[in-house]
Amino acid sequence: MAQPLNSYRERAQRNLLRLAAAGAVLALWYAVIESTPFSVAFFTGWILLCAVVLTALYNVRKRISVWPAGSAAAWLQLHAYTGAFAVFAFLLHTGAALPNGWLESALWAIFVLVAFSGIIGLYWSRVMPQRLARNGIEVLFERIPAFIYALREEVEQCVTESARVTGSSLLGDHYREELADWFNGPAEMWSHFRGAGHKSRVRRLNKIDALARYASAAERPYQEQLRELTERKMQLDEHYALQLALKLWLFIHVPLTTTLLLLAVAHLVTAYAFSGGI
Repeated sequence: MAQPLNSYRERAQRNLLRLAAAGAVLALWYAVIESTPFSVAFFTGWILLCAVVLTALYNVRKRISVWPAGSAAAWLQLHAYTGAFAVFAFLLHTGAALPNGWLESALWAIFVLVAFSGIIGLYWSRVMPQRLARNGIEVLFERIPAFIYALREEVEQCVTESARVTGSSLLGDHYREELADWFNGPAEMWSHFRGAGHKSRVRRLNKIDALARYASAAERPYQEQLRELTERKMQLDEHYALQLALKLWLFIHVPLTTTLLLLAVAHLVTAYAFSGGI
């Protein structure tokens, strides 16, 4: 474990140094051009546009499983650090000031949203896979509702069989009062997203464990099965919450990036048409 961790840290340090060097070169180049008759806005605008286009190519790379130019992991690194460089170029281009025109204002707002959502996505892409790995199961997002439906059928069969074999409604009563609605589909999304799902887990399992004090010897196997199925439902709920968050983030970040590119092209055209430069 130590070697991959050290390798990741070394790679991150190298990339940060490259980012700092690229930022320093851009700042120096900016200072040089500022003292010449050439347009600084023209220069930073093209740098910014190229950086945005490069970051947008990552989405194209993800859609193509066989890509001759680098691995998906390398493209993710390029996407993240180019995005950071684009933020610096954006600050130079705008002078960290609010724009005036409607097109510039829209472009400014969309860029901020893209950058902010990108930071969130980068954090989630680091944290959520680790949480999913600790979950204990692997499951496709699209199949989770079907798995939950199958679990509900197993639970209902369990409590029905328990009542038939033992003549006791103990587990059936608990299921109807505590678990029936919960087993209808994915539940407690916000708690699982925040990482607080363990509280619900402890509460539900403690209630099932408490049934052992009243269950007969014949009911114990069914009580243990109910506990196991409840744990599996919690695992599926956590997977659903985290995978849904990642999918919703993509539905926000990718369209925003596309909108940013379209507005950037419109800004480029109007800048050349009315002022002779960006």
